[in-house]
Amino acid sequence: MEALGLDSSLYGNIKASRDFTKIAYHILKQHSGIGLKTFQLSMFDCNNVDSCHLDSWLHLALRLGIEELILETNSLTSKYNFPLSLLSAKGCLLPDSFALERLELSFCNKIICLKIPRVLLRLSYLEVVACNYLQVIESEAPNLSSFCIRWFHNHILISLGQALHVKKLEICSSRAFHYAQLPIIVPSLETLTIDSISKMISTPNAHNKFHQLKYLNIRVPGETHDPTYDYFSLASFLDASPCLETFILRVHVQEESPVEHGLFSRDPSHLRQMPEHGHEKLKRVQIGGFYPAKSLLELAHHVLESATSLECLALGTTYCSCEFGGKDLGKCYLSAIGTYIEEKVPSTSLLG
Repeated sequence: MEALGLDSSLYGNIKASRDFTKIAYHILKQHSGIGLKTFQLSMFDCNNVDSCHLDSWLHLALRLGIEELILETNSLTSKYNFPLSLLSAKGCLLPDSFALERLELSFCNKIICLKIPRVLLRLSYLEVVACNYLQVIESEAPNLSSFCIRWFHNHILISLGQALHVKKLEICSSRAFHYAQLPIIVPSLETLTIDSISKMISTPNAHNKFHQLKYLNIRVPGETHDPTYDYFSLASFLDASPCLETFILRVHVQEESPVEHGLFSRDPSHLRQMPEHGHEKLKRVQIGGFYPAKSLLELAHHVLESATSLECLALGTTYCSCEFGGKDLGKCYLSAIGTYIEEKVPSTSLLG
C-alpha cells in the first residue's frame, strides 16, 4: 500500500483497498510472466480484499507459469477458502501447471473427487492426507512415481491410469482397503508400505502378482481381548511377490494390554501350511512386536520353508518376556522356533 502511494488516512480504508485491488489485478493481467518464478500471497495483508479478488489473482498468477505458489495465513486472519475449482478438471491450477512436480493435499475436507490431468508430464509425487470426504482419485499423470495416501475413513476409488511409472506406494488406512486390487492398480510397484489401523481382509492372490515388488513393509494391529489377527494370511503377499527381497512386518501391541487369544499351544504339529511356493529372492525378514500368537509362528514357519535364499530372520521379541496366564509362553515360543531353525535351516541368522 505504501509503495503504491495508497494512504488509507487520506483516501479511507475502503477506497484505498479498492484501488489496491485494481492495481494488483492490472499488474497480474499485464505481466508477461518472463522471469516470474514465485507468487506469494500473505492473507494477513489482504483482510480488506474480497475473496473473489484473491481467487482471480490466483488464476492470473498460475497462468503466468510460476514455479512456486505460497499462501500464508495465521490464526488472526479472516477465514479464506481456497477455491476448489482450481483443483477440478475445469479449473486452471492442475490443467495449466505444466511444470508441477510435487502435489501435497492435507485436511482438504471439501474435496470429493480429485482428478489429475495427463498434461502434468513432470508430476512425480502425489500425497493426499486426511481428506476425509474424498471418494475418488483419478490420475492420468504419465510419470507419477510415488503415491502416498494417509488417514482416510471412506472407501476411496483409486485410478492411476496405466500407472507404469508408479514405483513407490504408501497407504495408511483406518478402514478396510481392497489390497487384492493393488497389483492391477500399480503393476510396476517396487516399494510398498502399508500402515493398517484396521484388519486387512483382502490380500493379493496367486492370480494378481506384484511382478517387480522388492520391498514390503506392513504394520498391522495386534489383538488384546478379541480373537487374534490372522497373521498367516499375510503370506499371500509373499506368494504374490516373486521378486521380493525384504519383508518387514510390524505388529502393534499395546504393552500394558496382555494378549489373551490365539496363543501358541506348544504343539508345532498343528501348524497350518500353505501350498509350497519358492521365494528364491527373499533375503531379509523382520517381524517387530513378535508375541506368542500361533498365526505368527505359522507365518515364520512359511518363510523358513519357502525362502531358499534367506540370510536373516529378525524377531523383535518385546512381548515374549511377558507371562501370559502365569506361564512363560514367550520362552516356550522362542524355544520352539529356535529348535525348528536349528533342524531345518541351521545357517539362518535369528536375531531376538
